[in-house]
This record gives sequence, structure tokens and C-alpha cells, in this order.
Amino acid sequence: MTIHFSHKPTYSVNSDTPVKPIGHIQNLIKHLGAETDAEAVAGGEDLYFLKDNQPQCVLLHYGSIALYRRGDGLVLYSQTAPFIMGLSSHSPAPEQMYIKTRENCIISSLPVRDANALIQRHNLWKDLSYLLIFTTSCIYSHYARLTQRSSYDIIKFQLEELINEPDCVRLNTSTASYIQQRSFLSRSGIMRILSELRAGGYITMEKGILLAIKHLPPRY
Repeated sequence: MTIHFSHKPTYSVNSDTPVKPIGHIQNLIKHLGAETDAEAVAGGEDLYFLKDNQPQCVLLHYGSIALYRRGDGLVLYSQTAPFIMGLSSHSPAPEQMYIKTRENCIISSLPVRDANALIQRHNLWKDLSYLLIFTTSCIYSHYARLTQRSSYDIIKFQLEELINEPDCVRLNTSTASYIQQRSFLSRSGIMRILSELRAGGYITMEKGILLAIKHLPPRY
């Protein structure tokens, strides 16, 4: 099975953002994807890590997805293709998380135990280690920016994240909802700061959609 990637790798301007190991991820997908059938999944669909009580890993060939925590619906992090989620599923964690597609995607999946067997067979441990280090670093970086900071610092960070999202995601996502799903801030507090940033000419929004960031002040 050959998949042509349409999404170009993107990197944040933030120097502390982990660099995505595109080559290692593509090599994993090349070998693991050969044992699966990729299918188109519409945007807004929920995907789960358990199938027939077996932990699954999800291969993202095209599109973008977000990882949600059950219970409070908090977005843990999001990624664009190519990417793999679920290879670290060795505990009850798969029952506590789920994936939501953020646009039309091409996705395949296979049991984690089968994926590990293929990784062993093709000696893909180096590629796996790069993927897991990147994933862990992304989650750590995300939460480091959301803890022990002011509401404005959190909103500033999320605005920078949102403006770097693919247009098909950003232009169909409420700015306030995007921030609220990724933090514990109140909607009223988010709306107040967004309104003041917009009034000050720092950001451009239309009908709740973020169109541009002109300049975000370091202090609020």
C-alpha cells in the first residue's frame, strides 16, 4: 500500500517546540501500514484505542487528529500526518483517551501486539524511540506552558498554536472553544481577553474565527 502525503511538515516558531522526526515516523508507517487497510474517515469522528478488548495503534496517513481525555474532554495534544498514536498503550490508559479527527483523514489501525512484532521483525526500535520521545516531549511542552502561568500566558500560547493549525482546521474552529478545550480557563475569561486583544488590534477575528495575529504583547 502506497500513501502519498499531502501535508507538508510544519514546525513552530517556538524554539522549545520538539522537532517532529518525520523520516522515522514515515518509516514506521511504511512497515506497519503494509499490514493494514487504510480508509477515509470524515472530520469530527471519534476513534478509540480498544477493539475487541485489544489495544490498537492508529496510523495517520493524511489529515490531522487530536487526543482527548475522557471525562472532561480536555485536548491533550494534536498532530498532523504523518503520525502514529497508541504505540505506548501498555496499561488501562487506552480506556481513558480517544481520538477525534479534525478534518477528513486517511487512517489505518492494527493491534499494538502486532505492531510490536513488526517492529521486532524489521528492527524499527530506533524509529519507535524517536516517535515516543517526540510524543512525550510534545505533551510535556504543552503542559509546561499551561501550568503556573497567567490566563493571558495560556491564551497567548494557544493563539500561537491555533494560527499554526492547517487552514481547514483553523477556519472551522471557534477560537474560544479551541482554547477552552485545551485549558481549564472559563469561557467568559477567554472571551474577555480575546475581545481586548481584538480591540487593541493585536489579532484579527471574524465570527469567532482567528484570521491573523499581528503582535501579541508579552504582558497583559
